[in-house]
Amino acid sequence: TEGARQLHSLAPEIIFFGLIEREGQMVARSLRELGSLAIFVGTDALKGSRYLETPHLAVDGPYQTNMGVDLDLTPQRQEFRRRYRERFEKPPTVYSAESYDAGALIASALAAAGPNRKGIREYLATMPAYPGLSGPIAFTEQGERQTVEVGVYRLHRGETKLMKRLHV
Repeated sequence: TEGARQLHSLAPEIIFFGLIEREGQMVARSLRELGSLAIFVGTDALKGSRYLETPHLAVDGPYQTNMGVDLDLTPQRQEFRRRYRERFEKPPTVYSAESYDAGALIASALAAAGPNRKGIREYLATMPAYPGLSGPIAFTEQGERQTVEVGVYRLHRGETKLMKRLHV
């Protein structure tokens, strides 16, 4: 694409992909075909994908953030991974822990407030921190999660390696 050619002409050392998979895949492929050896960095929108990885090139990375957790870091998360694999006969996806937490929060809110939209909203806004698989969950008055664990991962030769955990 013309955009990839323009970007490549700047000879960047690092390229941040604030794109979803389809668009990012086209740009990443074009850049590599043009000979770019820049380090690719992606966001959570890519966490189910490996499209930035180019194992056939001697390129560092790519790196990506993942708002969520590595399921191998705690015994609770390891047990979730084991039970998930046992039940569904495949490993959990990068969204499994978050989905599990969301379901548990909805069930708790329904138990506390009943099928009442305002009551559910109030419950979630004022509940004590829930010890979720994805970390402690509590919300601000605006409905945003208060503290989130973010992992910075390196994808290399088919492996995803946690490089750093951040609490934001």
